Amino acid sequence: MAKLQRAIDEVIAEHVDDDGPGLALLVVSDGEVLIRKGYGVEALGGEALSSRSVFDLASVSKHITATAVALLIEDGALTAEDEVRSHISDLTIATRGRPILVQDLLWHCSGLPDYSGDAWDGTDEEFERLTNEGLVQWLNSKRMVSAPGTRYEYNNSGYALLARLVECVSGKRYSEFARERMFGPLGMLSTFALDSTRRRIERRVTGYKEDGDEYVESLEPSVIQGDGNVFTCLDDLVRWERAMRDATLLSSESLEAMREPGTLDDGSEIDADGQGYGYGWSVDQDEDNPSISHSGAWAGTATYYVRYYDDDVTSVLLSNNEDLDVESLCEEIDEPLWDSF
Repeated sequence: MAKLQRAIDEVIAEHVDDDGPGLALLVVSDGEVLIRKGYGVEALGGEALSSRSVFDLASVSKHITATAVALLIEDGALTAEDEVRSHISDLTIATRGRPILVQDLLWHCSGLPDYSGDAWDGTDEEFERLTNEGLVQWLNSKRMVSAPGTRYEYNNSGYALLARLVECVSGKRYSEFARERMFGPLGMLSTFALDSTRRRIERRVTGYKEDGDEYVESLEPSVIQGDGNVFTCLDDLVRWERAMRDATLLSSESLEAMREPGTLDDGSEIDADGQGYGYGWSVDQDEDNPSISHSGAWAGTATYYVRYYDDDVTSVLLSNNEDLDVESLCEEIDEPLWDSF
């Protein structure tokens, strides 16, 4: 184990300075923690990163949103084939072809305009104040990009709408549902879905971007939930990972459904840059080493989560440098990691 730690330390040292923004790394194998370590600092001139440092997961949050939906499916409160409008009654955007289904949102084939992309026509201040309820009204004022079920296009609006769906079905705020049904039961006491920019977050890292040879703070506040805005630390993710491995939060059948690649209405499998896409996961069906993964990027943060489910190995990389290529770094770490088995 010490040899593996030294090898990984050498890889990370090529990308992260001890006194700069850095990385929190978690590696779990067969349910046991192999690596849980911070590199760099939480803020320039501040404390070293550790397993207690709290990061915004950015889009890695999506599989947590999908888990919330899967819990409601297990409850019998909805199905993946339900029309979204049957649960979110004030969603009135005119669709082409057929209505939007829950699974369309999960698989990024809803055809909705993406509020986080070029479709957004509001100010920065309006973006900062936009809520999940407000997103519904914004969508109602727009036109569909494509007919539901006809095209895969990664879409943050869809997952933000799923958080609103959870609220409408459960009768609870999404942040409350996440705490009561997921984070609380697992003992994830430093994990929450952010619903207020005024909330004080213990051990929250400061996010940075590179500006020449310097680092400058990077922050784009948002209270939208579902597509991002889950804050957590490595210690809590150990609990989350074990729950996903041991099926203590969701059934094995639900976990398998989440990693099943989605299909379009014509029967073709979704192609997400050469991979499939399930419920909040990119799906790689490589015969030798199948995996599910997701990356995340937002102002001041870069994240990557990959689980090789046949080999029972998971790696999580969380960085407070938005310009750090954490997915490529994970590939570099994989070499000494796999050599150690």
